[in-house]
Amino acid sequence: MSQGVKGAASRDGWGVPICALCTLGAVGFATMALLLTSSPELPRRAVDVQTLDGLASKLAWQSRWAPADAGPELSRAYVESLRSPALSETAIAAIRRSYHIEPFGPDATAWRLRFIFEHWAAMPSDVRQSATAELAAAFPRHGWAMRGLPDTVSDPSGRMVATLLFDRMRASQSQRPLTAPSGG
Repeated sequence: MSQGVKGAASRDGWGVPICALCTLGAVGFATMALLLTSSPELPRRAVDVQTLDGLASKLAWQSRWAPADAGPELSRAYVESLRSPALSETAIAAIRRSYHIEPFGPDATAWRLRFIFEHWAAMPSDVRQSATAELAAAFPRHGWAMRGLPDTVSDPSGRMVATLLFDRMRASQSQRPLTAPSGG
């Protein structure tokens, strides 16, 4: 526990740290509500720049308070993608940071993969490789939960890649694993 939280807890009781955690959770909930209430096709532009700037500053604050959570970086990538039709370097950098923070995080996987497939043509090869590795790692355990993901991607190239990768994962699951011949 940090000195600030310890000091507040010893001075004011546990109400202050709990209130701070609730506030942090509310900011995260509001950001996720924005993401979850968006239409299946991620919007490409936003009209209200002030709202986006406000969200960006709240996400920066949230990143400082929860440095081991990829959520704020994914939210930042989404907010930056709303600024213009072309995906910015800031959005790509946020996706990269999300992979450094939580490379195979089950909470981030489905949304992050959908976002990457939605912007497949703009993604650099290292991000594409990270997404492919994440899908390969998540599919054996969580493939059933992501089975409809390719159908939600509106970008034609991203949908094609997602469909091919999902088909390859399904095919590899249906094959029997190879075993070494027994030396007799």
